[in-house]
Amino acid sequence: MQPRYARFIRLCPPKDLQVKALVTGGGGFLGGAIVSQLVARGDTVQSFFFSPKEPVKGWIIGFGPVALLPTGTDPILGSEQVGLGPTAVVLRQQHGWTYGALVNHIWGVTDSSDHDEVNATFLQPFLSYTFPTATSLTLNSETTYDWNNDEWNIPLNLMVAQLTHIGSQPVQLQVGGRWYADSPDGGAEWGLRFALVFLFPK
Repeated sequence: MQPRYARFIRLCPPKDLQVKALVTGGGGFLGGAIVSQLVARGDTVQSFFFSPKEPVKGWIIGFGPVALLPTGTDPILGSEQVGLGPTAVVLRQQHGWTYGALVNHIWGVTDSSDHDEVNATFLQPFLSYTFPTATSLTLNSETTYDWNNDEWNIPLNLMVAQLTHIGSQPVQLQVGGRWYADSPDGGAEWGLRFALVFLFPK
């Protein structure tokens, strides 16, 4: 087995704090304070995978550890604890299609005076099709189950992305919508996602 360099990072603010905002006058004293709170970040989840050099019967598989890092900039945005657990990914690519799933489970391993110990499962099934024009259409879910509170959070994401260039730099532009099939009380009902990804192929 050799380590595969795929890494997955999720910034995870509480679902009821996922809001949309347009701030005018953000350079002023009051506006600057508002903007700093809006861009505050949550904890980071970092996964590492070990994978066979060749696919197994057409499937790419990987497994390894996952770590929860308490990078939240405000106590309300993070768990204030380190978490560890197992993670696995399985996917297949054929005829323009990519499909599979990513799963992990995290247990808190340090104490927090303000938060329950983390005990959560994450499941991300995904299905994507890439057209000859380098346009891709993706459907996935980023489901989380909180074992402490017996609560599901099930967002369904539909995204379209286009591979293009800014000068000589390849980039991927992405836009999509999110609808929550289930969420905790007071949680979000829908959302939007915009992304600009810089690519550095070998």
